[in-house]
Amino acid sequence: MDCVAGEVTIQENCCIWYNTVIRGDLNAVVIGEGSSIGDNTTIHTLASLGIGLMAATTIGKYVIIGSHCSLCSCIVEDECYIGPGCTILEGARLEKGSMITAGSVVPPGRLIPAGQVWAGNPVEYVRTMNHAELSANYTFSYIHSDLGHAHKGCFAHIPNAYLLKATTQEDLTITSDKMVDYSLGEPESIIPTKYP
Repeated sequence: MDCVAGEVTIQENCCIWYNTVIRGDLNAVVIGEGSSIGDNTTIHTLASLGIGLMAATTIGKYVIIGSHCSLCSCIVEDECYIGPGCTILEGARLEKGSMITAGSVVPPGRLIPAGQVWAGNPVEYVRTMNHAELSANYTFSYIHSDLGHAHKGCFAHIPNAYLLKATTQEDLTITSDKMVDYSLGEPESIIPTKYP
């Protein structure tokens, strides 16, 4: 289950994977079109950076963020790739098409130039990416989007009738006629009768 709270804007065709936490309670979080946020990733903000920079977290279009990452009050421009287990700290900026390898830590206020690969704790310059690698960052986001839509279809049968209730008063008493016995068959055959 994901947790999205506060001033969070998620644009079209984004994939927010399992157990992700996105907190826009202190400042805004914006996630651009076609981006993918890996499972168990946390995105949050600070109240202020104290250095004259915005404390919001902005993630551009077609960005891939791996699993188990942490991003705080940073800017990630379009078509970046952030490997699994990375930490991007406050005030950091990743320019378009840059890549951070798995397990790396981007210190506060660090600028990662466009089209470069950085790695380590703290990150250090590794090399400049070639044209094929830059294209792959963009293409990879479409693969993640398709995969996200496939996973979404797997869970579409789960009942959500509780969202249609006018009040929570109905939750106080659960009668036996509203109980669903899933041992009777497949969920697709049971749910339409119990949750019209």
